[in-house]
Amino acid sequence: AVNLPFIETKYAAYMLKYAST
Repeated sequence: AVNLPFIETKYAAYMLKYAST
């Protein structure tokens, strides 16, 4: 989002953590 940079960062880390294919 635009006003949720911290949430996007944490979500990105969450995705990377569970995207271990």
